[in-house]
Amino acid sequence: MEDAAGELARAMGLPVPREQSQREALILAARRTLNAPDLRGINLKAPEWDSHPEEPDELLAAGVALSAVRSEFSTVLEPEAWTQQVSNLKETLTEASGRRTRLLSGDYRRARSTLSQICVSKPPSELADQLSLLDAIQHSQEQVRIIDRHLSLGVVISSGERT
Repeated sequence: MEDAAGELARAMGLPVPREQSQREALILAARRTLNAPDLRGINLKAPEWDSHPEEPDELLAAGVALSAVRSEFSTVLEPEAWTQQVSNLKETLTEASGRRTRLLSGDYRRARSTLSQICVSKPPSELADQLSLLDAIQHSQEQVRIIDRHLSLGVVISSGERT
């Protein structure tokens, strides 16, 4: 284990650990390095990182939220679902949900058809589950808007500087 820790330290450009606590710290550093987000191409020198700290925080939070919602629903929703405007769809499904005559409504049938098209398999039958999917799409779109608004923080430095 000492030899492996020494090789790992050399590969990471760190001093060789001599004690168990140093080896554990090295392993923790290696794990964090492996799990760190890929920052290549991110403009870490953008002045907004320092001058407006709330913007990077909002950008990072939006990225985490976007990743989480898309990961959670990726097996249920088709990729093109994330770009669909679903507010009218939600409204139509909600308004028609309690009516026995909803199947006679062309708007309701179109809403169900659209829901079927954006789902990987058969859409949920319960209104609450349908609305949960549509809320996830809207939440995803809100996060994309936040990311777009703070895009200058993540722009690649084009002058050849390293980020």
